[in-house]
Amino acid sequence: MADAVLLFDGDCGFCTTSAQFTRRWIDRKHRFDIEPFQNFSPAQLAGWNLDYQRCGESLHFVAGTGHRRSGQPERQHPDRPDTDRATVDATGAGTGRSGRTKTYAGAAAVAATLRAGAVGWRPAGLVLAAPGISWLAERGYRWVAAHRYRLPGGTPACAVDLSARNSASRPQPPPTGTGQPTGGQLRADTQPPTG
Repeated sequence: MADAVLLFDGDCGFCTTSAQFTRRWIDRKHRFDIEPFQNFSPAQLAGWNLDYQRCGESLHFVAGTGHRRSGQPERQHPDRPDTDRATVDATGAGTGRSGRTKTYAGAAAVAATLRAGAVGWRPAGLVLAAPGISWLAERGYRWVAAHRYRLPGGTPACAVDLSARNSASRPQPPPTGTGQPTGGQLRADTQPPTG
């Protein structure tokens, strides 16, 4: 069971390509799950103080989730509530009330992903999170996010207005727990296409 999940935009070709790169090179041992945010219900995302709009705007890394592959329920601890709403501050990092979850957004999510990945990637994650560099990393992240439709793997669909695409009227994702991958979900038992 992974205790963290990297949430990306499964409707974006660039994001999906980046997620495949992450699974193949940064997290080969599956230390954390990598899934499109569209695979989660609004209630599941709300448990991390996220919604479709925020997830469509930025990459998110949520640590301490108790998230299980194949849609199995979160683990429960007798001294902790069933859900733990996380709060995210201006730096992109946040902590849940019980200290169980921590949510990172944007460049902070990239840094957290690198720190949670293979040993060779961890120094890059530390550098991206360092004072004096983290603000520059966030500016770079925002530029990439704004131009992702022009980058390798990007498609014109990546440039669609996020407020319209990720509105509350979005159809509900299929229920988890079927054990079947949906959308762009990267499962531990599958390998991304090699190119």
